[in-house]
Amino acid sequence: MRQLITEKSAAIPKDLFSVTIHEGMKKAGKAFEKLIGDVANVTLQQLFENIIREAGVLTALCKAMISIGNYRCLPVYLIL
Repeated sequence: MRQLITEKSAAIPKDLFSVTIHEGMKKAGKAFEKLIGDVANVTLQQLFENIIREAGVLTALCKAMISIGNYRCLPVYLIL
């Protein structure tokens, strides 16, 4: 899967209007590769922090908290 995403991301469009891969997949592929590279270089705590930030977990959590109107829990998750 990693190889396919990398190949599709690096592919050159055939013409002006063709799209090689969805931008979200490109972003996910880059984040995934960065996290794999981080495994050998950072502590476990830093790895979890990077997963929360790079993978968009924090953003999704904040959006979910705001959408349900639970504003009291929001600052607890932002401290991470």
